[in-house]
Amino acid sequence: MATTTATAKHMIMLVTEQHRYQGISYKSDIIVISGLDVGDRQILEQKYSGCDPPCLLDSSDGRFVLKGNNYNPIDVINILSTRRGYSVEYNPQQRTLPNIHNKDDKFAMFYHLSKPVPVRDLRRYETCNSVPSAPLAKLDEPDLSGKVAAFNVK
Repeated sequence: MATTTATAKHMIMLVTEQHRYQGISYKSDIIVISGLDVGDRQILEQKYSGCDPPCLLDSSDGRFVLKGNNYNPIDVINILSTRRGYSVEYNPQQRTLPNIHNKDDKFAMFYHLSKPVPVRDLRRYETCNSVPSAPLAKLDEPDLSGKVAAFNVK
């Protein structure tokens, strides 16, 4: 008898700021990835270990930052796909960024990626925005259960 393991999706968001360079086309100025786990970060740090500036981790909210045009967002997505099992979940979204001094042609691309995660491993992926593990304290709401039964609709 085969056992099946329930799976959930671990989602990450990759945002890249694209800048038009004259005669070169568009290049990424910065890549910010939200939601990576430790293994994901280690793979990217290993891949880009000799790059300057180095990979950065924002300790306040866990965002992983790749700053500079050495980092190609499609390469980053390919690494996460082949080495960590991610797949692009939706069509990429493009948003324009405000022009500074009317000389910059910039926009941001948003990619949502996911990978399957066994349900038993979900605690590893909890973030500050996740559903809490412990039940929430009861809210200060009146108990209307007795009054609802006495309510008659005409």
